[in-house]
Amino acid sequence: MARAVRFPRLLLALPLLALLGGPVACGDDEPDDPRPDSGTQPVDGGSDAGSDAGANTDAGTDEDAGSDAGSEVDAGTDADAGTETDAGTDADAGSEVDAGTDADAGTDGGVVACTPSGWVDTPPDLSVISDTSLDIAVRLEAIPGLTVKENPNGVNVPAGYRFFDLNYNQPADHAHPECQRFEQRVTLLHKADTSPMVLYASGYQVATGVGRSEPQQLLSANQLSVEHRFFDSSTPSPADWSHLTIRQSADDFHRLTQALKPIYTGKWVSTGGSKGGETVVFFRRFHPDDVDATVAYVAPIAKRNDERFVTFQDIVGGDAQRACRERL
Repeated sequence: MARAVRFPRLLLALPLLALLGGPVACGDDEPDDPRPDSGTQPVDGGSDAGSDAGANTDAGTDEDAGSDAGSEVDAGTDADAGTETDAGTDADAGSEVDAGTDADAGTDGGVVACTPSGWVDTPPDLSVISDTSLDIAVRLEAIPGLTVKENPNGVNVPAGYRFFDLNYNQPADHAHPECQRFEQRVTLLHKADTSPMVLYASGYQVATGVGRSEPQQLLSANQLSVEHRFFDSSTPSPADWSHLTIRQSADDFHRLTQALKPIYTGKWVSTGGSKGGETVVFFRRFHPDDVDATVAYVAPIAKRNDERFVTFQDIVGGDAQRACRERL
């Protein structure tokens, strides 16, 4: 009797076995999509190697401090977990480190241990910077705080371009430029001062070689590749991690952009992929007029426990893809 019961159950399991034994990827009957993976941008020849491995896990880090709901006041710290009414309580004892308010643009609320850097902002010499008869290297060297080396490592450069390795002196805290400073590394692929400029951010370190982003290739443009603060050589020493905020990063990009715009008078486009996509979105959020367009490739900005993903997965593809969604 037991055998008689077991046999029909095996028959009932056959459809499931057939499903598991067959192809399980949705869209099996569709032709292969020839387009590249939309989350991969062909830039920097591997400079982003390994960085995407954690790209979707950084949505809640201090770096992405405003990524949930885009608010600059959500600095990712626990210091502002209390409201204004608990300003003096023990729970709010660390409130001075609230790094994301508009009032202090990522500082510690005005209580600053400042070691004067001795840096003095000097106005640029526009008579040199704006003189198109001069060599581009001479004009770049006239920008205060910019160190210029032309292709110091002898890398291959596309025909019609020149390649520069730059360092730009930046404040660790833009609200207190008289205090600690650091050198931000930038590379420049120069074609012509009137051509468009593409500002590229990987969100991490900058490559040592020539990497060309998709917008740069499409536009035959100049390209600035900017290293993110607190990565590789672009790290203040000693490192005060309270200054690693999206606002401080956006201010780095803003200050660099404004310094170079007197030379590069064409249209400006910012771009990046994954964490670099987030970076250029944040830059655009705080300084919307610095660039004319932003191309953000797969910028994974999400709330914690983001219910929008579940809702989207329930309806994506409509009725035609209902079976596909159920199999997934």
